[in-house]
Parts: sequence; C-alpha cells; structure tokens
Amino acid sequence: MTTSSTPRKPVPQLSPGTLLRAGRYSIERLLGSGGQAAVYLATDRIRRQLVALKVGFTDYVRDEGWYMSRVSHPSIPRVYDLFEEQARWHLVMDFIDGVTLYDELCKGGAFKLSEVLDFAVILSEVLEALHTCSVPIILGDLTPYNVLIDLADCVFVIDFGIAQSELKTPSRCLWPIQGTRGFLAPERYEGVPASRRADIYSLGATLHCLLTGEIPEGPAAQFYFRQLRGVLGWLIMRMVSPRPDSRPGNVTRLKWAFKSLRLCYWRAERSRWLARWFSRHLMHAA
Repeated sequence: MTTSSTPRKPVPQLSPGTLLRAGRYSIERLLGSGGQAAVYLATDRIRRQLVALKVGFTDYVRDEGWYMSRVSHPSIPRVYDLFEEQARWHLVMDFIDGVTLYDELCKGGAFKLSEVLDFAVILSEVLEALHTCSVPIILGDLTPYNVLIDLADCVFVIDFGIAQSELKTPSRCLWPIQGTRGFLAPERYEGVPASRRADIYSLGATLHCLLTGEIPEGPAAQFYFRQLRGVLGWLIMRMVSPRPDSRPGNVTRLKWAFKSLRLCYWRAERSRWLARWFSRHLMHAA
C-alpha cells in the first residue's frame, strides 16, 4: 500500500511487560505494524493511563512526533513523549480506541451524505491547521486507512509518518514515492514533491471513496473515479483533477464551502420534500 525509498530494518518486536524510559512505560500488546514501525498499547505508569507507543528504527518516527507536536487540533492525537532508546525512536501519544474509515466502508459500504459532509468539514479543518501553522506542514497521506472513529464518534487523523515541512520540501523526489496508491495525486508519481494541492487531492479522493464506497487503485487513479454531479460532486471532482492548477488551492475556502453545504443540508432536513430535492442536487452519482 505504502512504499518507501529507505532500506527497511525489521520492525521492532516488544513483548508484553517490556519496560521503557526507565520503567515509565509498560508494553501491554501490539496494536499494529507497518513497514517502518510498530504501534503498541502501553501503560504510562506516571500518568496512570493507556497510551499508544510507536517504535521504529528509522527517523520517520522522530519526524512524525515532531510534526504532530507542532499542531494542536482536537482531531490530531496529542504527543506526550518522544525519546530514543536502544537505537530506536519511541513516540508516545493518545491511545484512540476505534476503527478506521476503511473498516467502516468494508462493513457498511458508502456513507450517508450527511456523514460525508461531517467528515469533509473535520478533515479540511485538520489540513487547514497543518497548512497554516507557523511551519506549514504537508500531511502527504490522507486516506480512509489513516482516519479513526473512536467509541464516541470523534474523528482522528492518526498517521503522520510521511508528513514534511513545506519549507523543507525537496525540488524532486526519488522513486519509489511514499504514500498510498490511489490516493496520491498523479503528479506525485512523476517525482513532483508533496504540496498543499496534493493534500487537497487526497482529501477529495477520500471523500469520493466515502460517497461511492469504491476504493481507487493504481497510479492513474483519476481514471477510476466515477463522475459525481451536483454541488458537492462538482467540488470533489475539482479536488481530484489530474492537473494541480485546476484544484482548489486554499483549504480554508474548502472548509467554509463544506460548512455551508452542511448547514444547507441540515436546514433542508426539516422538510421531507426539500430534503429529497437538496440530496438530489447536492450529490448525484452518474
């Protein structure tokens, strides 16, 4: 799903009961692992609470902790600690007990229009917080796999593994490109670095996926997108345009567009006839 240009070492394996940071953190169980790191459920013995502890040999874990700690937003897990021990980086953050949007798609299919508008507002707010912080950050990999819904129906973006500072973006990227196939902007496959418009493309691809229940695949993902009609459909199709200059360039304006659409939808729900009319004109799949 995600590729990397850095040679990988084996993902660290920690047994339950392993103590880290001079005994402060006690490993409970493995939550998941990927190519660069493993995430464990651990107990913070000082705060007396469960935390998620990410462990990896590469600097990706260090960089992820740095970027996450630079932004404060309710949908971004809080970072409590970042340290190096035994030649491995350890990132301690909020433990989010929930399921991914991808899991929900597999279980129930496409989301309701009202739910997609809620996700659109929240995810655009996350991108806005990243793009407008003191050191602008490019997320680089916004997908249904990296968005969690907890038991209270709160939404969290959980993977900042390939995030990067806009000020340090290289002029050219080497193959293989990092990111999730189908959600990467087409120019990324040509070696063009991640950008704000590339993040907006990933957001559009994610919303398209939630509306249709279809997972885009392949580097030429724009050819896999089913055409959407109506106001919301037109906006999403602009976001997944293969040409970067044809996409919206300002995520703040996108956020307000989504908020306006959501407000109109809420008001339309007061009338059954108006709700049917609004749903038909707000989003219609061809």
